[in-house]
Amino acid sequence: MKKVKLLFILSMVSFSNCVIAQTDSIRPKAKLDYAYLGLGGGASFRGGGIFGINSTFIYTNNWGFGINLNSNVFTAVDLPDDYVPETDIFFSDYPNPKDELTIISFPAIKEFTLDSTVMKVGIEAGPSIVAYRKTKFTPIHQSSWFDSNYITSDNTELSLGLCYALKADLWISKQFGAEFVFTGNLNSLRSIFGFELFLQYKIYKRTRK
Repeated sequence: MKKVKLLFILSMVSFSNCVIAQTDSIRPKAKLDYAYLGLGGGASFRGGGIFGINSTFIYTNNWGFGINLNSNVFTAVDLPDDYVPETDIFFSDYPNPKDELTIISFPAIKEFTLDSTVMKVGIEAGPSIVAYRKTKFTPIHQSSWFDSNYITSDNTELSLGLCYALKADLWISKQFGAEFVFTGNLNSLRSIFGFELFLQYKIYKRTRK
């Protein structure tokens, strides 16, 4: 519990500092410059795939915020060594049970414009809510060739975390772009670090006067 509280405090301090820097540094000049949605996926260095949806809002001072949803699906960490999967009528094994980590993040974002007008890099950090769906295995007698020797059930735990990321954006047109991200999350359940590739769609662009 102390670790959870410490992570939450660190994430809130990081988030509040970024928000204060955004809102106070150029107030009241900063206005919403552009906003975009992203859909993509990648892989975790701890195993499994990462799938994500994000929304990003950037202001004219190059600060902003996001709302992100990520899911990391991987082979169940408690999978027994003697586990026998179920088989179908063609004697093909069903996939091994999976665990899933679902993360909702609220990062503050700082972007840096490069010499090129189509490419930007950025960093982000902030608090997150983490749900870990973990598979539980209960041994049973295997009654037939088609049955598994374990019954599986799910148990979900919740935690608070700290999200962080380093990203590079490449806009190939006025509305469409791609984003490459090194992303991670520190939490008390299962911390992750990996990479993702997003396809972006710009939903708002401030009109220049």
